[in-house]
Amino acid sequence: MTIATYGVNGSVLTRKDDALFLGDVKLVLRSAIDEDHEGDRTMNRWDGLVAGDDVVECIFLHPELTPECWKVEDGGEPRRIFHSQGHTETESGPFDWVVYMFWSGGKWNLSEPICEFEWEDFGANAYDIVPEGAVGR
Repeated sequence: MTIATYGVNGSVLTRKDDALFLGDVKLVLRSAIDEDHEGDRTMNRWDGLVAGDDVVECIFLHPELTPECWKVEDGGEPRRIFHSQGHTETESGPFDWVVYMFWSGGKWNLSEPICEFEWEDFGANAYDIVPEGAVGR
């Protein structure tokens, strides 16, 4: 059953049952953090990423699009979903930052900008929205 549909840059973002689709492509959550064999964490990069800023912002503005399984972990902890990132020059040097969204109070909320390395510390509770079948690189 279709629950909600919104247009995003010429495509249609649709929630059907407990899944989200951009056109015919199913979008899923995948770990935003890659951990190497030495335990070092870095931000994951995805080939074929289609969930750009417009898709994430549409989900943020229209929470009814959000599949229930995206909102919280099994233990009740809110999932952290990548929203945006940037780079700022400060007096103390460059600052690479990340903003994530998290579910609270029946809606998505945005974090304050945090250092990229703090985002990496979230590990398994940090997610990107990617097309089903996307491969990390």
